[in-house]
Amino acid sequence: MESIEKVIDFHTHIGDVINGLDLFSYGQEKPRRRIIFLFELMRYNNLLGGIPRFLDIPISVEIQNRHAWSTKEKLLRSMEKNGILCSIVHPIEPIKKTEDILNLTDGKRLIPFASVSPDDQDKGIKLKNYVQKGCRGLKLHPILQRRPPDYPGYFEILEEARSMNIPVLFHSGPVNYYPTKNLYCEYGRIEKFEKIIKEFPQTRFILAHMGLEEADKAIALAESFKNIYLDTSFQPLKKIIKAIDKIGERRLLFASDWPSSFQETPLKILKRLQKYRPRAIPYIAFKNAEEILFGS
Repeated sequence: MESIEKVIDFHTHIGDVINGLDLFSYGQEKPRRRIIFLFELMRYNNLLGGIPRFLDIPISVEIQNRHAWSTKEKLLRSMEKNGILCSIVHPIEPIKKTEDILNLTDGKRLIPFASVSPDDQDKGIKLKNYVQKGCRGLKLHPILQRRPPDYPGYFEILEEARSMNIPVLFHSGPVNYYPTKNLYCEYGRIEKFEKIIKEFPQTRFILAHMGLEEADKAIALAESFKNIYLDTSFQPLKKIIKAIDKIGERRLLFASDWPSSFQETPLKILKRLQKYRPRAIPYIAFKNAEEILFGS
C-alpha cells in the first residue's frame, strides 16, 4: 500500500473542558481506555446500529476526561507520530475562548478557527477581529451553544461570515456531552440544518462528523446542496465510500476530532480507503482542505 503524501486534520481541539474541570494528568501518556477506545478498535463500525442510551453517561465522562487531558504539546506529539502536516484547532464559545486558541496556535502546524456565541451582542465585531488575527474559519456548535441551527443569532453570525468569505464548520449529529440528560441533543439532527444552508448558498459549510449516526442523512443533504462539505471524523470506511460515490471526493475532509478520537484510527481508515477509492485519497487527505483554507 502506497504511503499518503500528506495529511491535514480538519477537526481537532485543545483543552475544551465542558464541565468546568481543569486540565490534568499531564504525566499520563494517554487517558484511560474505555468505551471510545473499543469503538476506535472497531474502526467506528457500530455493530449495535447506534449508541444505546445507557452508554450516554459513561461516554460523556470519557469525552470529558479526554478533553481535560488534551494539551497543545500532546496534539503536536500525536501529529509528529502519525505524519500529520497540520491540524485545524476549533474553539467553542463560550466553553473555549477563541483568544485562547489563538494563543496556542501558529497558523502553520496548528491553524485556528474562530467561534462566537449566537447570543453575544458583539459577535460580528468579535468574528471580524478573530479573522484579522489569523482565524481561517468559523466553528459553531448548536448542542453546546444550546441553540438550534435556525436560531436568529446564527443567521446574524453567518451574515458576517459570508461578508468575509470564510468557511463554517457546524457540529452535526445528536450526542450527549453531559453525564445527565441533555435536552439539546436534538439540535444536532441533520434536518435542522437545511434552512440555514439554503439561506447561504455561497458559504462553504462543513458538517462535522458527517452527522455521526445520521451519516446517510448528511450525505443526502450534501447531494442537494453543493456548498456542503463533510468531515470524516467517527465515520467507518463504508460510510466514507458511500459519500464518495454520492457526492464525489472533492467535498470530503479528513478529520479526527482529536482528542475525542485519536488520530491513529481515522488514518488507518484513510489508508484502507486506498484499496477501494485510490483517486480520492489526496483530495480527502489534504487537497480539499488546502482549497478551503488557502484557495489553492
